[in-house]
Amino acid sequence: MSAGAGPCSLALCRSQVRASGRAANAGRVLAWRLASHLLRPVMSAIETARLLLRPWHDDDLERLVALYSDLQVARFLNVDGRPWPRERSVGAFEHFRGEWQEHSFGPWAAIDKHTGRWLGRSG
Repeated sequence: MSAGAGPCSLALCRSQVRASGRAANAGRVLAWRLASHLLRPVMSAIETARLLLRPWHDDDLERLVALYSDLQVARFLNVDGRPWPRERSVGAFEHFRGEWQEHSFGPWAAIDKHTGRWLGRSG
């Protein structure tokens, strides 16, 4: 026991050890996440002979909303075949963007390389 320190009950000592262990573990986790983020290769786009697969841009939102509200597409999105409401499509778009921001990869926006036309999503 150091000078000036009072007696420590067993329960108090255990809680202090647990708290310091959690803090140390949180520090290790944070350091690992930072290092893995900094060392991970950033994937920006994939090109094939006909397609450009790229991360999402702001102007892709309205295209995605239109895609998910199309009756021909909706039958493959839901069991009931109904189009997605705008809010759900916006949520999907935000999720796609979040995946790219957090992990440096995620679902792609698919573009026709020859026409520049937005085709949909992949992944």
